[in-house]
Amino acid sequence: MRLIFIGEEGDIALLKTRLDTFAGTDWKQQHKNIRLVTVRDRRNSTEVRARLKETLRPVEETSLYLLRNDIRFDQSGLPEFHSVIRPSGNLEAFLQKYLRPALQEINADWRKHAENILKDWDYPESDEANWHEERVSQWLGQFQRLEHSEAKKIGEMLLRCLEGRTRPALTKCFKNSAPGLHCVMRYENGKSADAISGLLKKGVMQNSGTVHNFDDLIRAPLKPDEKIVIYEDGLFSGTEWVGIFESLMGMSASPKCDKLADISVLQKHPIEIRFAVATDLGVNWLQKNLIKLGLNQIEIKATETIKALSAIGEQRLVAGTLFSADGKVERDSVQQRIFQDTRWFGDVALATTLCDEVGRNLWSHYWSTKGKTVSADALDRVALGASNLGFALAFPFSIPKVTLPLFWCPGKVPRRPDSTTGANRNFQWVPLFPNAA
Repeated sequence: MRLIFIGEEGDIALLKTRLDTFAGTDWKQQHKNIRLVTVRDRRNSTEVRARLKETLRPVEETSLYLLRNDIRFDQSGLPEFHSVIRPSGNLEAFLQKYLRPALQEINADWRKHAENILKDWDYPESDEANWHEERVSQWLGQFQRLEHSEAKKIGEMLLRCLEGRTRPALTKCFKNSAPGLHCVMRYENGKSADAISGLLKKGVMQNSGTVHNFDDLIRAPLKPDEKIVIYEDGLFSGTEWVGIFESLMGMSASPKCDKLADISVLQKHPIEIRFAVATDLGVNWLQKNLIKLGLNQIEIKATETIKALSAIGEQRLVAGTLFSADGKVERDSVQQRIFQDTRWFGDVALATTLCDEVGRNLWSHYWSTKGKTVSADALDRVALGASNLGFALAFPFSIPKVTLPLFWCPGKVPRRPDSTTGANRNFQWVPLFPNAA
């Protein structure tokens, strides 16, 4: 099915904003079956017919939406439309009534977009074919149980801003890399490293050669000046890779890996870390610490770098006051990505409060499952995702901790007080992505 909307410039401009909201800002690239036709004079039937004739090639099943009720044209010689719909009142009401059902008919609605991201998730809890659709409904339904009156609306807007990076997109990020020994960093459960290794093996190396584990390779005999290229999905707050290099050099209080027998090996070989996605915050923190560790020769490269620093954060970066000694960043130094999304049109302050309160509860649960006590200061740093970066980003095999925890973390959260007794009870939050914590 193809959707054609026709109207004058102002009508088309309004329609574009609604399409950005409901179909995503990339609707032009993702949905070639949505066509917008602009006419100079909607009452000029000859012009309307000529523009439609151009757009209707090639012939296929088409629903035509006339954005004004006085648009007229001669249909002789034009293919028969599946339906022709014109407004009986104003354009706002017309779009409110017809646009979303039309988008759902061609799977271009924001909810369908979120379902497709979830469908690609590697760790579902069900083998049912439509598990992702049921999970979205379950996740959205929980917002009505929260203490905030606008919670349901906020949940829908959060879902609208969900971002996914597919395997083909990640593979494209890693192509045309520098020659060298290809590596991933494998520790803890190794799920992300295994997935990236598979992408490299099939999509970049064409099933030839070896994808090494950096932690093993750096301890093995290497040829002089042999380049090492490490591949990672994301660099967001930068703390993970700072911790890795501090551990390798025996300088970490919470080691992620064993100290190297000879730490000078990190300086002897050219090393490049290639990220599919990075933030300016993460790049700056990692660079600052590599210089401090004497590892200036290590290169950081990213296919996509996202601006996370606020105007105040950029000023503090220049002044050298952005980071505390342990990497803490004040909340006003960053901008929450989800609220910068052009699809967000709700009350940011209210949404921030809700996400903050829920985030604190979920992070507390997350750390308790790891046997850790959590301080109020620690919660201040992560309530809106690690470093309060407020992402809504998913890879098929992992959810970055900068993503709001209500997308990936289970735990007890406060529910709306009972209307009869006034009792304020907790309920178990079910994250959108199962098995992600």
